[in-house]
Amino acid sequence: MASKTESTLNSVIVEIAKRSPWSQEEGSTVLRAWRESGLSLGRFARAYEIGASRLRWWKNGRQQAAAVHGVGVIHEVNPAAGGMIEVQLPNGVTVRSADPTAVASVLMSLTRRETALSAEG
Repeated sequence: MASKTESTLNSVIVEIAKRSPWSQEEGSTVLRAWRESGLSLGRFARAYEIGASRLRWWKNGRQQAAAVHGVGVIHEVNPAAGGMIEVQLPNGVTVRSADPTAVASVLMSLTRRETALSAEG
């Protein structure tokens, strides 16, 4: 039988799973719960009705790449079901893709470019 603490954590994860986008704190909470659950990423995602690609994106630290650029808006509409991830950069450019890896790749490229420009300047 689940302890009161586990039950409360499960309720929190269910509520967070419904939100989009997640804050850093929410993403960290979900990742911590997944790691502590002992479940595979896919099983945990199914259990809480979270897109596995969304959980994988957080696991791989893609949110940190977005934070480097001061991204104001990140939306994800279930890429596994044909939805899109949309990232709006401060300069008005919007990156859209159904592939979280592609979005992460763009953000990482921007990070490398920004770092190179800073080193030159």
